[in-house]
This record gives sequence, C-alpha cells and structure tokens, in this order.
Amino acid sequence: MKYLKHYREEKGLTQSALAEMVGISRFSIMDYENCSKSPTLETARKIASALGVELDFLDGSKNPTPPLPEQEQGNGVTE
Repeated sequence: MKYLKHYREEKGLTQSALAEMVGISRFSIMDYENCSKSPTLETARKIASALGVELDFLDGSKNPTPPLPEQEQGNGVTE
C-alpha cells in the first residue's frame, strides 16, 4: 500500500490508532506501509474507509487532483 503512510499521517493518525480503528495490529499497519506484506481485500477496504479515501488512492493506481490555490480577487494590483 504505497501511499498508506501518507494518508494516515494526513489524517493525523498513529499506526496504533489506525490499527485499532480497523481491528488489526500495529505491526500489520507497519508491514503494509513498508510494502513487506499486503492486506486482504477486506482489510484494505477497512483501511481505506477509516482514512476516508478510495482504495485505489492507497496503492497509487489513482491519484486525487490537488486543489487549485484560491485566486485573490480585488487585490488592487494592475498589470
């Protein structure tokens, strides 16, 4: 799960907190983050759900589009 650590940290979760939410051990989360083991499909779905992302985002097969910066309007600058 190539991007598991990224999304976990983005949510402000520790490995232990995520593991508890999903019902697995912290060591399993560590293994998935290091790509030394792969979760079952059911566990992967639970992890994605806990992180609030689509399953495809965790393995990198689908990337979310980053939000565009807000444009300042009426800042008084003319070109």
